[in-house]
Amino acid sequence: MPAGTKIFSGLSVKDHPTIIDDKHSPDLANCRIDSPIGALSNMEGIEKYNSVGFGAAIVAIHQLNGHIFSLSGSKLYEGTPYTAITDCAGLQAMQDNLAGKYYLANDIDCTYCTQDPAGALYNAGAGFEPVGTIATPFTGVFDGNGYTITGLKINRPATNYIGLFGVCRNVEIKNVGMINVDTSGNDDVGSLVGLNRNDNTVTNCYATGAVSGVGGIGGGTGGLVGRNYSSSIMTNCYSTCVVSGNPYIGGLVGRNNSGVYADCFWDTETSGQATSAGGTGKTTAQMKQEATFTNWDFTTIWAIVEDTSYPTLR
Repeated sequence: MPAGTKIFSGLSVKDHPTIIDDKHSPDLANCRIDSPIGALSNMEGIEKYNSVGFGAAIVAIHQLNGHIFSLSGSKLYEGTPYTAITDCAGLQAMQDNLAGKYYLANDIDCTYCTQDPAGALYNAGAGFEPVGTIATPFTGVFDGNGYTITGLKINRPATNYIGLFGVCRNVEIKNVGMINVDTSGNDDVGSLVGLNRNDNTVTNCYATGAVSGVGGIGGGTGGLVGRNYSSSIMTNCYSTCVVSGNPYIGGLVGRNNSGVYADCFWDTETSGQATSAGGTGKTTAQMKQEATFTNWDFTTIWAIVEDTSYPTLR
């Protein structure tokens, strides 16, 4: 095939001839996106020409909003494959590989995934089992990819480290919305993370719903994170969750041990909490104004309907 020949609706050979038939696959290192058409014309961030082909399959790779996706559904980040999560069972399965890298492929509704047909919670009434424990924390990467997780239910009032992730260490969590969560535990309880233990980053995340902690060993209960510990960094996050418990409770974070916060907020009215171990408290009206969220990207990452809605991920 001559250099420059169009293949795959806008994908072309950049440097040299490439044979494409049922016995050969293209050398994608020498392919580029030329004048993208069709669906490709609506994608942002198609910038890099070099891509990666794997196996004998013909897989076209393109860059979208800073991440690399294959048309077969796999996702690569800096050449490393992520595991796609499409349902609540997939969320629970993260506990089988605590060092894995994961991304959401769509919005996930756990409202019924954590219940039996009669409405009772699974796991003898305890609901979802938090991913990562103090002995075996989650150490991977979780990219919500701009999607949401709705209706996550956890009912473990005698258990510490409660949230979608129970305990995290040296992880990256980003780009996810937790909607209508209902989590309860003992110490270190949050909607997203119970205990951010060491050097974690949590970026572009938010939560709505209810979080409660009984308390007992001095852990925290917070709308998004129970306790932020040892230089863990939270950036551009917020919570509107109702938060209750003791002894350390907060609208966004219950307890802070050397955690760092950048442009994070919580709703002082919906949470019922005037204080938080991290972040800045705002009224409901202020939480629905773009001007509140300083240094947030409302062009490519966040969206808001002024005076009507809280920020949502694009």
